[in-house]
Amino acid sequence: MLKRWTRSCGIAWEELDNEALVVSPKTRTSWRLSPTATFIWKHCNGSTGLRELAEVLSRKSGGGIRKIESELLAFCRTLEQAGLLKSEMQPAMIASSVAGFTGLYAVPSMVSRSLDGGPRRRPSPRGNSGPG
Repeated sequence: MLKRWTRSCGIAWEELDNEALVVSPKTRTSWRLSPTATFIWKHCNGSTGLRELAEVLSRKSGGGIRKIESELLAFCRTLEQAGLLKSEMQPAMIASSVAGFTGLYAVPSMVSRSLDGGPRRRPSPRGNSGPG
């Protein structure tokens, strides 16, 4: 049995220029994923294991597969704690296809953003909410 990662239900996301914006309507939080993190996110579909992703990233970057696999596991655990991913035990016989990674490998990262607005300001007579 292997641990596979899948995206949680109800999570909205969109990719633009090799980066993804992931939104959790439940927590009203969004995250901007780096290109490496986006590659991982796209393949967290329950049919691709971290080992397979680490192999692809290792070939592309020339980095050590064990180190990359460790970084991927830590990143997926972070996503799981944020409620974006869930892990499942699945049989090892699942065939998968991993699309090639096109960017430069970097440790996967994400930036959290709240969807709640800050303090509201009244618009100025000029029609914007800037200083004035």
